[in-house]
Amino acid sequence: MNSVSCTATNPRVLSWARESLNVDVNRAASKALVSEEDLLAFELGSKAPTLAQLRKLAELYRQPIATFFLQNVPISVERPRDFRLRRGPLSRETLLSIRRARAIQTFSKELGESLTPIYWVQDPDDAKNAIGAREWLKFSEENQLRLKDSRVTFNWLVSRLASLGIDVLVHKYPSSDAKAYCLAEDPPLVVISSNDPYMGSRLFSLLHELCHLANGSSGLCNPEENLWDYEQERQCDKFATHFLMPEPLVRRLVGDSRGSELTNRVDELSALIKSSKTALLIRFEELGLTSPEDTSIKMGELRDRSPQKSRGSSSRKSNLLKDSGLRFSNQVFDAYTRDAVSALNASRMLNLNQGTFEEVGTQLGRI
Repeated sequence: MNSVSCTATNPRVLSWARESLNVDVNRAASKALVSEEDLLAFELGSKAPTLAQLRKLAELYRQPIATFFLQNVPISVERPRDFRLRRGPLSRETLLSIRRARAIQTFSKELGESLTPIYWVQDPDDAKNAIGAREWLKFSEENQLRLKDSRVTFNWLVSRLASLGIDVLVHKYPSSDAKAYCLAEDPPLVVISSNDPYMGSRLFSLLHELCHLANGSSGLCNPEENLWDYEQERQCDKFATHFLMPEPLVRRLVGDSRGSELTNRVDELSALIKSSKTALLIRFEELGLTSPEDTSIKMGELRDRSPQKSRGSSSRKSNLLKDSGLRFSNQVFDAYTRDAVSALNASRMLNLNQGTFEEVGTQLGRI
């Protein structure tokens, strides 16, 4: 059965499925256990793949096998605007993440009853704009200093944003592609790369993307790049800086420290503020507390350190919330408990099999 040629396969769909994820011919051929020539022949229609080969390609492209038999090529997933300074081709993993995020938006609209966020009143002054956002999120200085570390602060903000109608997803894709991206269309989403090893950096990225959402613009970003081609990127970096490191708070914590004495306190102070060390060093220099030379020396020392990998829970419950988001996960379980969707459809929306769906639902207290 597996060796029977599937002559009804649509060659154009096979080509689209590969190219939509930027998978090169060599990788696809290796996965299907065929030569590159045979793989290209499948896509040209001069040769038909077997069912076994289609199964391999379906796994690589993350598509149902039935997709390959469609008469027309599906509409490609819309990508967010690329704000990156170094715009190389996106990896398969990043494109799969964007596909998943778009699917969540579609499912959420189908379920209805989404909460459309009403953002704070925008202010052209960067510092005042950040203050407005902090008040909107109820992120006081007391809260900021009380929270244990960057991870706890990140999770606190994720929960607050979900309550306001914004989901934050954490997907596994190369941070070299982008540290984060956002989709501003309703319902809005922020997606953070789990391969960014620093929680302080993830936190900065989250705030950078929140600025994009408030401006109504989707974007693929690498916050904290040395140069910016776009005014909006400068604005969002400034927003994240003022939000996480407001001048009054920084000056109060710094006290009389200046220069190298201050840069040597960056570990202590970044832990208090919950910022990345790099961002805080730049902030010191912006506020005239250190010189460019002080910053450069300390930056060099930080580059020589090995990053500590972010450690978090890997339970099925936490994995679900990372993949699908807190708000959307609750939306699906709400629909399921009132019989608006079946267990099968709810599982599909949450990217789970039915057994895992019930297990996670029990863990969340929803089933």
